[in-house]
Amino acid sequence: MSPSKRRNRVTFLSGDAPEERPAGVEYIEDLELAIGPNQRMERIDVFLARQIGFVSRSRIQGLIEEGQITVDERAVSRPSEKVQPGQVVRLSIPRMPKPVVRAETIPLDILHEDEHLLVIDKDAEMVIHPARGCYTGTLVNALMAYLEDLPEEADEQFRPGIVHRLDRGTTGLMVVGKTPEATRGLSKMFHDRTIHRLYRAIVWTRPRSLAGTIDAEIGRDLRDRLRMAIVHEGRGRRAVTHYRTAASYDFLSLLELKLETGRTHQIRLHMEALGHPVFGDPVYSGRDEKRAGFVGDRVPRAKRYLAGLDRQALHSWRMGFVHPVTQKRMEFEAPLPQDMQAIIDSECKEGGRQPAALTGSVFDWRIPD
Repeated sequence: MSPSKRRNRVTFLSGDAPEERPAGVEYIEDLELAIGPNQRMERIDVFLARQIGFVSRSRIQGLIEEGQITVDERAVSRPSEKVQPGQVVRLSIPRMPKPVVRAETIPLDILHEDEHLLVIDKDAEMVIHPARGCYTGTLVNALMAYLEDLPEEADEQFRPGIVHRLDRGTTGLMVVGKTPEATRGLSKMFHDRTIHRLYRAIVWTRPRSLAGTIDAEIGRDLRDRLRMAIVHEGRGRRAVTHYRTAASYDFLSLLELKLETGRTHQIRLHMEALGHPVFGDPVYSGRDEKRAGFVGDRVPRAKRYLAGLDRQALHSWRMGFVHPVTQKRMEFEAPLPQDMQAIIDSECKEGGRQPAALTGSVFDWRIPD
C-alpha cells in the first residue's frame, strides 16, 4: 500500500515571500504527504519522485540541498535519508518559468486534407502536445508551422485543432481540426462516441476467447503515478474495449480493437488485465521475453522481435466519421508500420498466416457472436 496524500493544496505566494528565498521566484507552497502505516523504509528522493509525477528525482535532490523539504518539521539533510510510516513530509517546489512553444517545420504524413480538417498517420516518436519535459518536436509544434493564421509562439496550453491523442509509441490515424467550426464538430463527435476507430495490436499469446469485451474502470495507479490501473467500481472512470482476434501465431496474436470509451492507456491496460499485454509495452508488462514460453527458439525469437521494437505494438488502423462541415461520410486506413509488419512477416515464415483484409466498412465492425 502506498502512502496517501493527507493534503495536496497548491497556492502561490505573493511578492512578500520570506527574505531567505531568492527574489523573483514564485513557489508552489504547502505540498504535504502523510506516510501510511504500510510504507516500507525507502530513500526520500526515490519516494517523492514516485509520488509527485511532475518532479524528477534529481530535482528532489536539489530541493533537499536548498532546504525546501522537511520531515516532521525537520529539514532533510541528505537524499539517502529513509522515510518511515507515520511521518509527514512537506516541501516547497519553485514554479519554473512558463515554457514557450514555437513553430517547427516537421514533416507530417498527411492522408487527407481539406479546408476544414487534416487526417494524419502519426509516427511512433511524435508526442501530441507539449508537456513537462517535451516542448519540441510535438504535433502542436508542427501544426503551428504548417497551418496558416497560427502564432509562431505560444504557451504549453496551446493545442490547435487537437481533439484526441495517441500515446507516444502508438502509431496511426489522427484527425485534426483546421477551423473552429470543424474542431468543435470533431470534439462533439468524440464526446458522443460517433467517430469509429479500430486499432490493431500485437499481444502476447492467444486469448482464450477469440473475441470479447473488457469493461473495467480505470484510474491513476496510486503506487506509480506514471501508470493507470484497474480500480473498483466508482473509484475511476468506466472504460470499455471490444476486441477480436485477426490472426494467431506461435506465441503472439494480432488483435483488432474498438474503443467504446477513450481513457488514458485504455487498450494497453485492458490487455494487461486480460493477461495478454501489448507486445513491447514498456509500462504494462509487454517486454518480458519469458512470456513466449521455453519451447524451441521462442525466447530467442521474442528477444529479437523486442530488440527491433522499442515501443508498444499498437496502431490506430482505421477511422470513420461524418465530416463535421460537409456531412460526407469518410473512412481512412493506415497500414501497419514496418516494425509491426516485420514481426508478423517473420511469424508467417514460422507457419502463421497474414490477417485477412477487412472488406467491410469500419462503421459496420462488430464482435462475432
